[in-house]
Amino acid sequence: MSFIEFLEEINVLIHYERYNEYQDDSNYEFEIFALSHYMDLEENLKCPHYSIENIPDWIMYIEQRALSTQNKVLRSRYNDLLWSYKKEFSNKLLTIGNVKDKCELAITDYMALAVEDILKRTNDEYLFRNLQAYLYRAWTLAKQIKSSHIKSLIKLMIEIENTINDDNKIGLWGFSYKYLIKDTSISLTPEQEDSIIQRIIARVNVLDSHDFNAIKHGVEMLLEYYKSDSLELEKYLDLLEKIANAKSERPFENQHRFKILINLCHKYNFKERKERAIIAYQYYGKDVSKNLIKIEEKVEITQDMRDSVVLATSSEQPVTHFLKICYFHLFDKNAIKKRVEANKQKFVLQNLFQTVLTNEDGVTYKALNTEEDELFHESKFDWQIQAPFLFISIEYFSNKHHLTPESLKDLLFDEILYKNLEITLLTAIQAYFNRNFIAMCYISVPLIENGLRQLLFQCDRSIYEENKHDGFENITLTRVLGSLEKYLTEDLIFYFKFVLNEKAGLNIRNNLTHGLMGDSFIGERTALTLLHILMILKSLVGFDYLSLNEDN
Repeated sequence: MSFIEFLEEINVLIHYERYNEYQDDSNYEFEIFALSHYMDLEENLKCPHYSIENIPDWIMYIEQRALSTQNKVLRSRYNDLLWSYKKEFSNKLLTIGNVKDKCELAITDYMALAVEDILKRTNDEYLFRNLQAYLYRAWTLAKQIKSSHIKSLIKLMIEIENTINDDNKIGLWGFSYKYLIKDTSISLTPEQEDSIIQRIIARVNVLDSHDFNAIKHGVEMLLEYYKSDSLELEKYLDLLEKIANAKSERPFENQHRFKILINLCHKYNFKERKERAIIAYQYYGKDVSKNLIKIEEKVEITQDMRDSVVLATSSEQPVTHFLKICYFHLFDKNAIKKRVEANKQKFVLQNLFQTVLTNEDGVTYKALNTEEDELFHESKFDWQIQAPFLFISIEYFSNKHHLTPESLKDLLFDEILYKNLEITLLTAIQAYFNRNFIAMCYISVPLIENGLRQLLFQCDRSIYEENKHDGFENITLTRVLGSLEKYLTEDLIFYFKFVLNEKAGLNIRNNLTHGLMGDSFIGERTALTLLHILMILKSLVGFDYLSLNEDN
């Protein structure tokens, strides 16, 4: 049997099949190139990831095959290819008709296949594939050439959708709405339009809470269709809210449903309903908190590790000792980035999922959408591991140089950073020494923000902006750090953002300012981190009494 004879018997095209047993056939290269084209999700015929050199010869071959074969599956593909490659050859190569004629022939065969393999099917085994390959492709081509088949295709599409009874399989229905109603360039009779909408309504009404995604699929179409009818909108939002409240056995499912409802209420401007949905979203957050898994890694700090940190950060000179602590414990952004990239390569499936961050109520407050988000989130692990070593460094520094709250205040204070705030700074330091970490943190945050703002001012940059009251106000911390990027190292800016105001990081400044950190989250580690930033700020403006003879 020749390759051509074999192909005449096939009833489905498999674009990745190579039929290697026929590779010596004289027609093999041309046929395989034709069969290797595939349909994408937008019903476009896509070429394989290779090409052939003699396209004109291939075109003439394809036309002859389209004229000679009686296999509709093959003939529709051949004629479709002649249309799809119309820009690659001259019409003069064709022996009969033009490329538009070939497109009409492809549509005719696709419609016939849609009737045979979809409308008159005996099972749904290949239903989605056939819908895409025959019905949707025929529709795409018909619209491109404004085919005379459009009215027949409309009728066929509606008939086919009415034969599909798997209401919970959302990929198999709704296409009549998508292609015939949502696309407003299509003219339907009132009866056709009403039949499409009534079929969607009927599907939605028979589904139950286990089929939320299918209900959502139908409701979204109905909301779009009735967007100017507030009563109809209310009716279908009521339905979706009722289903969203139906208790699901799957963790996070109810909260996920209300997130969808919130978005739809926002889209159609139902403010009170949106507020109600947000409250429900928060309520179901308890399911998130209940099902979270806490992963802890215990790090045992040996004496050798302690000695190593002390050796790397200490000095006989207090100021040099101070500076070494500042920069030894600073994060290396590039190293964190390399680790994130290595993890992505190691865990390939990670790229298929999105990481979201939730608060104590189980409410999502941040999705990790950017590379920077991922770096800030990854840095939390560095922070957890670094904190004990930072404590060792500062404890040794304090003991070695016999620091008191007053002497540490003297090291940290500078008129540039904290003008008229010396007592406030001392109060923060005393709170730290007294292990009143909550007081220390709440006092330190505005000191740090003011210090960063004054640091920017020293760079001859404005720290005010116009407000809505014909006056001026201080620029935000976000703008301060953005402006300081020109003057400070990437690692410093990254660390400041991570600690103070990045939602994917610690976000200490924002969480404390808005009362979003519970007492249990404001401990020694948080206070230690803020003390570290106070030290770094001082290092940036310098020490008046730093000796040139001190250790480096």
